[in-house]
Amino acid sequence: MTDKASKLKTLRQEIGALEASETRFRTPTRLELPARAGPVSEVWADEEGQDPLASFRQQAGLHEVRPDTYLDGPLAFAFAALWLAGLDSDRPVLWVHQAGSRLDFGGPCPDGLMARGLDPRRLVRVRPRAMSDALWAMENGLKAGLLVLGEAGGDRCDLTATKRLHQAAKARATSLMLVRPHDASGPSAALTRWRVAPQASRAAAYRGAGGLPGPGSLRLRAVLERQRGGAPDQFELEWTHDPFCRAQPAPVADRPAAPVPRRLTG
Repeated sequence: MTDKASKLKTLRQEIGALEASETRFRTPTRLELPARAGPVSEVWADEEGQDPLASFRQQAGLHEVRPDTYLDGPLAFAFAALWLAGLDSDRPVLWVHQAGSRLDFGGPCPDGLMARGLDPRRLVRVRPRAMSDALWAMENGLKAGLLVLGEAGGDRCDLTATKRLHQAAKARATSLMLVRPHDASGPSAALTRWRVAPQASRAAAYRGAGGLPGPGSLRLRAVLERQRGGAPDQFELEWTHDPFCRAQPAPVADRPAAPVPRRLTG
């Protein structure tokens, strides 16, 4: 075998090995996900260690959440995802994300969803261009018996549209968590309407060389602005992986304010 033929044979073998490795890489494999930290009552906890949202979450129908400010949009999505993750159900989750929405903070993060208890393999993402198409997708997803996390940023999501969505969810005993902009207004047929804002987390254990504590658990204030047949309410909530962890107020609330230094005159 000539030197040229030998090099050609070696090159073919290398190409074959690369193609084989690429095929193995593209072959879908089962992703083993960790089990959830605990039952539903241990996902959200207030200062008493209880889950105050359990009774609201079990009501089939339409629920709404909006951020306190525009930049709190990702927190509203986290609240909605955790709301659906806390349901005792393995139904697929239809995420209706309208292209060009005012709530456009990027797509869902599989690692983040998995860390919050929502298996990303249950997620079906739809990106309609128009609000009318988004409403159609949400309604038909509910009629199919899916859990739905939707966005509503336009005027077309009015009282008539929300009534249709609520009736579709109620008929199939499923839930729709609708995320709306921070300045959304107008009537709605939602069972509950929430407004969420971030709160200071408890300091985590020291893990860095800079002397600063690591990030703490997700904490927020959830204001129940409206509920059918009930009064408004407010909850301080913390999400934690540890079912034996009891939520406590942030350390800044546990100590008195620092004394104001006196101004020396002379």
